[in-house]
Amino acid sequence: MKKRLLAAIMASILAVGGAFGFVACGDDKPNGGNGNNTEQGGNQGGNEKPSDIPVTEVKLSKSELTLEEGESDTLTTTVLPDNATNKTVIWRSSEDSVATVKNGTVTAVSKGTATITATAGGKSSVCSVTVNGKKIEAEGVKLNKNLLYMQIGDIENLTATVSPANATEKDVAWNNTDDGIIAFNNGKVTALKIGKSTVTATVNGKSATCKITVIATKGEGFTMPEGGFDTANQVEISFYHGFGSVQSNVLKNYIEKFNKLYPNIKINAQAVGRVEDIRNQVLEDIKAGTAPDIAYCYPEHVAEFNRFEAVQALNGFLKNGEYKDYKVKLADKSEESLCFTQEQTNSFVEGYYGEGTEYGDGSQMLSLPLSKIAEVMYYNKTFFDKHDLTVPETWDEMEEVCKKIKEIDKHSIPIGCDSESNLFITMCEQLSSSYTSATGDNFLFDNDTNRSFVERIKGWYDKGYITTAQCIGGLYTSNLFTQQKAYMVIGSSSGARHHISPKTDGEYSYETGISVVPQFNPDKPKVISQGPSVCIFKQEDPQRVLASWLFVKYLTANVDFQAEFSSASNALPVLNYTTMLKNVTYAANLLTADGFKNLPQFAALVGLAQQEAYFTIPQFTGSATARQEVGNLMVSVLKGEKTIDSAFKDAVENCNKSINDKNEQE
Repeated sequence: MKKRLLAAIMASILAVGGAFGFVACGDDKPNGGNGNNTEQGGNQGGNEKPSDIPVTEVKLSKSELTLEEGESDTLTTTVLPDNATNKTVIWRSSEDSVATVKNGTVTAVSKGTATITATAGGKSSVCSVTVNGKKIEAEGVKLNKNLLYMQIGDIENLTATVSPANATEKDVAWNNTDDGIIAFNNGKVTALKIGKSTVTATVNGKSATCKITVIATKGEGFTMPEGGFDTANQVEISFYHGFGSVQSNVLKNYIEKFNKLYPNIKINAQAVGRVEDIRNQVLEDIKAGTAPDIAYCYPEHVAEFNRFEAVQALNGFLKNGEYKDYKVKLADKSEESLCFTQEQTNSFVEGYYGEGTEYGDGSQMLSLPLSKIAEVMYYNKTFFDKHDLTVPETWDEMEEVCKKIKEIDKHSIPIGCDSESNLFITMCEQLSSSYTSATGDNFLFDNDTNRSFVERIKGWYDKGYITTAQCIGGLYTSNLFTQQKAYMVIGSSSGARHHISPKTDGEYSYETGISVVPQFNPDKPKVISQGPSVCIFKQEDPQRVLASWLFVKYLTANVDFQAEFSSASNALPVLNYTTMLKNVTYAANLLTADGFKNLPQFAALVGLAQQEAYFTIPQFTGSATARQEVGNLMVSVLKGEKTIDSAFKDAVENCNKSINDKNEQE
């Protein structure tokens, strides 16, 4: 009973103290006290005992204090006189939400101001506290565009996003390498003349760049007929392609849809064979003066065709081209722009779209992308999870992971690479090292940076960390992967089905994961992409050129065609993921992605996700040879057939010889 009574009394005291502010903020409590509304024990109001010595002054070590959120500092007091009877100090904060105080230690909580009061014997002193928001340094910056292709007079906007989002310093410093090519003002880019410039955004020492190419508004070799495209008269065009039966059925379906819009255009689609067969046939036709209207071909083939000045530049048909004000009447009496619209242009993956300018001096757009593939990295997710391995994002991490895998399975080759050429070119781009040029000295890849990374990969090969397709007899390294003799493969996104785990007793042996290719700098990723484009050939009849353009425009910028065609060919659409997700069927198919039977959908997802990392490379007569020779270089060094010096020297000589031989043949 006594205990309950005592507890009740104590509760009442605490309740009263709380009501009248008896307890100081920060949960500090006075030593002693009589339970009244006082801040120091002892009698108050002139009731001191004759022997008590009252406090006359309280001094604080600081009258002002500035802190950042989360920081602390300690205030000290001097209570006078020194022989005061009761020198107990009570601390109070005016705003606990801004700053708290305990035994003199002030802790900043959130941005604002507060007053800290120290009281002893009825005397007080205050300190004004200012709390600033915690300084959070910027860790990176990203631009909305890494590549930008413009025509003279175009205006585009670059925006910089600083990470993390709550960084306190977000001021961006901009730099433009050539004010004569583009005018740049706080993100606004205005194209002035043909050429290239690079805009860099920098925050806290971190930077992001956008490479800008400005091309002409006029396309060489074409004169618009009076009245534009003639919809009243029949026009027939030929289209050379290399599609299989499934892709051909998709094409046939969309030719029929196109003809409902343009019934006067007859399209003669011809399956010529493989892409290399198309190249050979087109070259024969050009020499015979019977070039087709449209060809499905690799960009390096377009460069070869253009040596004969046979390829029609498309500049005039782009969004800011000289024909941008022309309209075309459709069968339903409606009208559409002859040229690309702003929306259509923005829907392309920039790295795919810009590939068409990588010819000669870069002033002309000679091709448009139709179907692409990209490299991704497949890995044995089951193995990685079992052994607590982290998927490498950088090449340094790759080396460490390979070392761990060899310790786990000494008979394995941790990673396989299907294309030595792609590995070399990707390394060049990631390291900002020279590879080739479409003008002047074409072959620039023999340099110290490139020699260094080849030497590094050779070291990995000698340790059994890596192998390539040619190093195992020309077989795809997916064979090692499915046999679980390799646990990672860098290969094509279109080859996903070859990395699906085989089944044992109806069960998959492992789950496959897919990630982006390792980088030297993950903040500035670079991933190679490849695949055929379409080009249009010059014709005496301008109506054939216009009809060809309308069909090419229809195929390349049509979301539905891109969705069906890419699915049929296990390729990537050339339009960005935001645009592609407008096709509900395609989007739903992507959602079925998994690490088993739906691995192709998984590869497509990763391919779409890394679209900002795709880059372009120069295209010229000899660019195909350069690809082949750097691949041969890699193989000869890895297998120990040549020294690094001799391998590079031979590769450059072979490239130059190839161009000389072609010049002599012509």
